[in-house]
Amino acid sequence: MKSKSTVSFALIAIASMTLVISSNAALPSDYKGKPFQGALHTSGPQHVPGRVECAYYDLGGEGVAYHDTDTTNHGSGELNLKPEHQRPHASPYIWGFRANEGVDISYTKDFADFNHTNFVTPVTNQLYIGWTDDGEWSNYTVNAKAGTYRVIALYGNAANTRAATDADHDGHRRGESNWWR
Repeated sequence: MKSKSTVSFALIAIASMTLVISSNAALPSDYKGKPFQGALHTSGPQHVPGRVECAYYDLGGEGVAYHDTDTTNHGSGELNLKPEHQRPHASPYIWGFRANEGVDISYTKDFADFNHTNFVTPVTNQLYIGWTDDGEWSNYTVNAKAGTYRVIALYGNAANTRAATDADHDGHRRGESNWWR
């Protein structure tokens, strides 16, 4: 069984919501996206229960797999092109991850993400989506077992004081949650 979840966020803390997945879920028949596969993630759809990596959103481009307010990937396609952002603990694959797509992806770096106290310390080279604007979204195709799941998301940006997430399941909105710092 496959299900589709759309999650859009630029948040401040750890948030939790509940997602219910039914046993008869399937992709909408008109969906043109395909599960992400890459050099390090070769298995296709991510699995629920399990960890869903935000940078592994579907293939299909702007308007299908994601929507971004501009065409520049401000992480892999811009910031990570600078030599000081090409860290020895990462590889060119990580530096340039999906650089030609509009979604802004970067990775955790020793000088930027680990030199201060973190509520939760991310792993080295953790890919993430950043530089988000209102209305941006990404689609994920996952293989999911029927059940009720608690979704925990780690996110942060000191410049954001309000954040929201939406979760869709088969194109049906499941609710919106707001958190304030």
